[in-house]
Amino acid sequence: MNINSYQKFIEAVKNTRILRARKNFLFTFGNTRLPYVLVANSLINSGNCVIRKGEVVVDKPQIIISNDSAIFEGFDIDQSLIDLDQVKFALMSRGFSFPQMNYKNSTQNLEVVSDKLETVIERQMNEFEDANDSRVGLIACQEETWNLSLLHYVLTQVIRSSTSNMQEYLERYPLG
Repeated sequence: MNINSYQKFIEAVKNTRILRARKNFLFTFGNTRLPYVLVANSLINSGNCVIRKGEVVVDKPQIIISNDSAIFEGFDIDQSLIDLDQVKFALMSRGFSFPQMNYKNSTQNLEVVSDKLETVIERQMNEFEDANDSRVGLIACQEETWNLSLLHYVLTQVIRSSTSNMQEYLERYPLG
């Protein structure tokens, strides 16, 4: 197993700040759209900030799962730098498993602005408040691991929703 892939993922998680998460749980019986804004300091121009806006579609949960059945599309993970299958294996060996779902990312807008990170964060938070939008997540991360930070955000939303999803399922399909 390539432990470096797992270490890179953990390092990305440590450097990820989920500043604003989706307020509602993921849907139990349908697909959920997770719009996001990722902000990071630019690797190229010091003092600039990179803003990525996009959306991850999380397919509805499946009841019958196998441990390695999650499919991630559009996360632009360079297989020469990190092996996502190794990250999944390392997490599973620590008691975490990915629900059988498809996770499809599409980045819709990439912008570089000449503002400091905290200024961009404050501006984004104000825009969310003005629009009264509770669906969009705001994540601050390192530019070189934005994709792993986005993956971390999505997985936190899946975990946060799991109890509610199971309750809804049992209400619709009671045992016995």
